[in-house]
Amino acid sequence: MPFHSYFDFRESLFSIASLRDAELRAGLLDALWVALRKTEQIPFKLGPRVAFLYKGEAQSVHWHGDFNAWGHARSIDSRGERVGKSDIWILERELPRNARIDYKIVVDGQWMLDPMNPHQCKSGFGKSSELRMPDYEFPTETLPRDDVAKGTLHHFTIQSKHLGYDVEYVVYLPHHYRRLQKLPVIYATDGYEYLDDEQGALRVTLDNLIHDKKIAPVMCVFIDPRNPHNKSENRRLKEYPMNEQFGKFVAQELIPTIDASFKTNPSPKARVILGTSMGGLCAGYFGVAFSSHFNLLAIQSPSFWNKPELFAMYRKAKRLPLKIYLSTGVIYDSLQKTREMRDLFIENDYALYYRETNESHSWGNWRGRLPEMLYYFFGLNKHQVIYELPDMAHQPKPPHLQNKTAIKFNFAPKEPIEHATMKLYDIYGNELFTAFNERKASGFYSYDCAELGLKRGLYFYALKSPSVSKFKMFSVR
Repeated sequence: MPFHSYFDFRESLFSIASLRDAELRAGLLDALWVALRKTEQIPFKLGPRVAFLYKGEAQSVHWHGDFNAWGHARSIDSRGERVGKSDIWILERELPRNARIDYKIVVDGQWMLDPMNPHQCKSGFGKSSELRMPDYEFPTETLPRDDVAKGTLHHFTIQSKHLGYDVEYVVYLPHHYRRLQKLPVIYATDGYEYLDDEQGALRVTLDNLIHDKKIAPVMCVFIDPRNPHNKSENRRLKEYPMNEQFGKFVAQELIPTIDASFKTNPSPKARVILGTSMGGLCAGYFGVAFSSHFNLLAIQSPSFWNKPELFAMYRKAKRLPLKIYLSTGVIYDSLQKTREMRDLFIENDYALYYRETNESHSWGNWRGRLPEMLYYFFGLNKHQVIYELPDMAHQPKPPHLQNKTAIKFNFAPKEPIEHATMKLYDIYGNELFTAFNERKASGFYSYDCAELGLKRGLYFYALKSPSVSKFKMFSVR
């Protein structure tokens, strides 16, 4: 690990940024920046501490994201601090070790993705940069694999009498569909987003888990809320908040069409309604209003606050034949009302799997929960038990600086031989000693760290000649 503590990182950054020698200061900061970027440590995170970082000339730098309600939480300061005499800006926060959040940088009033962070998350509002804290585990089940047999997608449009307009939907059939019978079916609201490999990635997840024989083969119907004749018109806010006509469309028009056209298991016990946010509210509503058609509810970050009367409907209803998966983030998500509904489900003794994550109201969260939802409803053999994520404390950490037993470099001056010096510095920018100060021919060189007296830790070297100026950070194990 490059830095033994967050304190070491912070002291290194601020000490180097305060050096009086401008050339040395710039060189060491650039070397530190390159090392952090190569090891995907921008933002820098260690334990529960995180430092958001930006490098560039600016008058002001802010960070907005899930951690401060995207700037709406006025009590949480989002202003970055310029680090010493450098062009580096920093904002420090403390977050759960396994958190995952979305954010953007605002430089002089202009919003932007973090140019140093390769991780991004797509939403209905475009892409955001993604912070993955040290113990966050990315759901690899949602990544496409070349070795996996793929299911097929089939596009349809149905004219709804109950809604009075056309609805587009996509049917996913698992690989070897022709050999299968009586398939359970997932009906996904916001279907085009659940289908998107950068958002829900549900098709990819189904392919992977079915191929690995971790879940039974499953069909999925992705219901698109957009007007098929004008995709810029999204009807979800009209269809999903406990809209009886939308419920009747699914129950009385779409389900009969699917059951008549495909080899489904027509039992409500084999039928899932899946949704997130307003779609999660819709799934909760279907459970009480259309339980004769759906016994399996997959509810993600539901907007129960939008229709508080749903709570009264569940309180008045006799115990329904429901099996429920319910999840929510705890950072900038619909937590309070979700917990209230959780308690109501428990009070009424429903079969319930409940999950809270240190994440937010975003597709990064929802995508990550789909594997365990699928295990819960359709898990096979040893996977029939409720799926639990592995112990985060024992997961490998992100790659860091390569440990060295020797300083190796290629010296390529303009002249065949030039006078060169190499100086060694500690992580705070303090000069330790000069490794050499002599004429050097162009070529490859290696200096043993033990012979130089370098103990385990982080260091910089500065190699200089009339035509060469090189600064690099390295680790000695």
